[in-house]
Amino acid sequence: MKLALRYRAATAVLLVATMIGCWQLIEHTPTSFVPREDQGILRLSTNLPDGASMNRTEAETMRLRQLIEKNVPGVASILVMNGRDAQGGDVRSNAATFIMRLKHWDEREQTAFQLQEVLRKVAAQGTDSFSVPSLPPAIRGLGSANGFSGYILAQGNDDPLLLQYVTDSYLQALRERPELTGLRSFIRAESPVLEVNVNEEKAMRLGVMTGDVYDTLGTFFAGTYINDFTRNGRIFRVIMQADAQYRMTPEHLDKCFVRSSSGTMVPLGSLLEIKRISGPESLERMNGYLASQFAGAAQHGVSSGEAIRIAEEVAAEVLPEGYDIAWTGQA
Repeated sequence: MKLALRYRAATAVLLVATMIGCWQLIEHTPTSFVPREDQGILRLSTNLPDGASMNRTEAETMRLRQLIEKNVPGVASILVMNGRDAQGGDVRSNAATFIMRLKHWDEREQTAFQLQEVLRKVAAQGTDSFSVPSLPPAIRGLGSANGFSGYILAQGNDDPLLLQYVTDSYLQALRERPELTGLRSFIRAESPVLEVNVNEEKAMRLGVMTGDVYDTLGTFFAGTYINDFTRNGRIFRVIMQADAQYRMTPEHLDKCFVRSSSGTMVPLGSLLEIKRISGPESLERMNGYLASQFAGAAQHGVSSGEAIRIAEEVAAEVLPEGYDIAWTGQA
């Protein structure tokens, strides 16, 4: 203390230098919620064009699997879930998820981060699909993948087509930033779907209750839970549903019948009006608003905090009035 009082000028200079050094460390130290880790697992989310059948998806995933086994070193085993988008939490015939278990750390020369970039180049060879590799979240249960994820909220209207246009514009602006990678959205507002309407007037003339029409349609094409039964110490669920070969096309509706009040059987197809339209396969809501989910990650050397800051800056510049973003998962 006496020495500090004796050399006041030197002490003041040292104090100021220490404060400046601490401020510089705070400014330049990357901010991140949880550092990413090599957990020995890689994931690949694959999407085919809207409306692609399960058979087409299975053929594409088989081809991608062969490419991965041949060109990505260090992969011990591959699990393929056709029809399941694990990152988006959706079930669609044109989606698939790969989960790759890597070899032990001592048995491979490359880290999971390096193999992720190799996998990205291999998956880009898919001519019939768009694939995004990712790492599992650093904390299990906190998000579906490593990186950031959020929602674009449509606070002004509930038009899915307009929300997809805004989402695509926002993602396109994010892709122009070199600090970000693995960007994708999950909304599909223009998928081919069938619109089925019940001709209530005709059903009334034939003595068929509208509720019976909906129950029959749901049972044959979506399935109805009956009960459970126990066998060999295991519980099995009983679902009543038409076999797959009898619920493949709209023409199969004519092979389903509903009973009228007079006891006669009326073809279900004669009471329905079917149109082929474009529309969303599924819709999500966040904080009460129609929303579309997006996800991405920071490039190597860029912190997650910096990536989130960039995403918020781009949102402020690109999103029109009535749209906002909300964070979820690790963000």
